[in-house]
Amino acid sequence: MSLRTEIQSLYAHLQRLREALVSLRVTIEEDRPEGSSVMLLDAFGDATEDALGWLEEALQSIEPAAVLKGDKAFDANRARQALVFCQEQFNRINYRFSFDLVAYERIAELMRLGQERRGEWRGWTTSVRQSLEGCQQQLYDTSHALFRCWQEIAERVGMTSVSVQSTNIGQQVTVPTSQEPTLEGIP
Repeated sequence: MSLRTEIQSLYAHLQRLREALVSLRVTIEEDRPEGSSVMLLDAFGDATEDALGWLEEALQSIEPAAVLKGDKAFDANRARQALVFCQEQFNRINYRFSFDLVAYERIAELMRLGQERRGEWRGWTTSVRQSLEGCQQQLYDTSHALFRCWQEIAERVGMTSVSVQSTNIGQQVTVPTSQEPTLEGIP
């Protein structure tokens, strides 16, 4: 495939990740049981909002390379620069998601909340967990799309690089066995 095709695929994956994160945000903030104010929910909401903000920045950076308008030509160098920024934002999202949303302790707290409060809380915590799993799958898919973009860039570099190797013919350095270096004082 071409770099442009891979960037278009990445853009589509980033949009699906956005949809999954928006769904998670709706579940956390709008679908939660009435009259509830729990620090855990605020932490989940904050982490989701941060991830969405970074994702919007990533989408804005990669969009010009993914969606060419008019008769604009594909600019591989600008695409590479956008990809670097996109990768940085994706790393931030992935880190925040892994440590603030789906870490074992966070999921255990979430499930405990549902068990303690019962009723609609149980259903809500199950919905949050399912939304988190959906986001996890989208993060995984997006990670692979990013990898394919970098792979295309690496192949482009490999096709245009020149390798120069110099050798000295006729010289050979050998160390006699009786003069091999030793490490004195080391057992």
